[in-house]
Amino acid sequence: MIDKKRILRAGATMVIAAGAGFFMQHGNAIAERNKAEVQSAGLGQILANPNPQQIIANFLPRPPSEAIMPFPLVAPKTANTSRVAALATPFTSDQRSDVETPTFLQGSCELQLTALPESGALVHLQLKAPCHQSQRILISHSGLEFADATNSDGTYSVNVPAMNEYSPFTISFSDGQSVDAKTLTLTLNGYERIAISWDGKPALHIHAMEYGAGFGETGHVWAQAARDPSVGVNAEGGFLVQLGNPDVPNPKLAEVYSFPFDRIADAGSVELLVEAEVTSQTCNTEIAGKSLQLTGAGDLTTKEIALTLPQCGGENGYLVLNNLFQDLKIAQN
Repeated sequence: MIDKKRILRAGATMVIAAGAGFFMQHGNAIAERNKAEVQSAGLGQILANPNPQQIIANFLPRPPSEAIMPFPLVAPKTANTSRVAALATPFTSDQRSDVETPTFLQGSCELQLTALPESGALVHLQLKAPCHQSQRILISHSGLEFADATNSDGTYSVNVPAMNEYSPFTISFSDGQSVDAKTLTLTLNGYERIAISWDGKPALHIHAMEYGAGFGETGHVWAQAARDPSVGVNAEGGFLVQLGNPDVPNPKLAEVYSFPFDRIADAGSVELLVEAEVTSQTCNTEIAGKSLQLTGAGDLTTKEIALTLPQCGGENGYLVLNNLFQDLKIAQN
């Protein structure tokens, strides 16, 4: 009896073999036809030896190039696209950067102020204010005040004569924030100190006439002959420090004269006076400020200054104020 399954299997084998023979006989004709179809469809490079997978791939729809090609990332622009250059003197108001700090950067806006004692009864202040770049600051200590500006990276440093051994040094900003620091100035009790601070452009100057010196002579200490603090450290005489930046908005300036009374060998006196310079910028203006005098015993005296300079037309003159300070009396050691 003939097995029908075997007959079917054999028949299937014959069909496959016949198909294979048909492909072998007519393969070249099919290839030429496919090549013509590919070329007429405009799908790209003609396949020299096409196969079914390549033909199918060429006929599949292609995604738009934007879906597979990378696109450039564009950084978002903030309202203030200008950058502040490194702070240089003079400081102009258009260098200020008062743009509000983005929320995601506020964690790095911590204010840091350090105060370290220096020779000459000075204190070195070092400020880090990364979110207060090129901005006006007010430095205050025991009644002494002056204004300056942070650098383009928010840093600032200055040497300030101490007026009190225990009072803090405070730096305030226009947005109401402030930071302070303290340090001990153990050499302060060896100095007598006078200071003036005022609002406005340069106008007031301290003149210290040591041991009877006249104007311009050796022993005349003022802004144009200020001396280095090392003169006081070496007990050779007094020295003057100028503080503040006249080019910041609403300037506030200061001068401080120091004399090492307890280490000077010769007896004598130091005449102290203040001059108000009358120029085309200061004439017919009012000056408001204060004077401070620190004795060797640690007593600090403060006086208010209210001064109206003469009318314009007589510029390049001086108005002498000789009643703000008591002259220094130096006893022989």
